[in-house]
Amino acid sequence: MIFIHYKEVKSYSTFYMQRGKDMTKTLKLIYAMILFMSLFLFAMKSPIKCEEDADCPKSENLIYGYKCVNFICEWTQLIL
Repeated sequence: MIFIHYKEVKSYSTFYMQRGKDMTKTLKLIYAMILFMSLFLFAMKSPIKCEEDADCPKSENLIYGYKCVNFICEWTQLIL
C-alpha cells in the first residue's frame, strides 16, 4: 500500500485555472489603462502654436500669462 502525502497531490480544479485567467485579465486591464492615461498626459503638455499674443489662451492672473514667443505660447511674467 502506497501512501501519498497530501501536499504532494496537485489540485487542478477549475477554481485555480479560472483564478489564473482572471489575474491575467486584470493585469492586461491595468496595463491598458496606464497606456491610455499616458496618452492624455503627453497630449496635455504639447505646446500651443500661435502667431501673435491674441492667439494664446487668456489668463485671469494679472502678473503671469501666456505670450507668443517663437510661435509658441509660453507662461511668462507680464508685469515686471
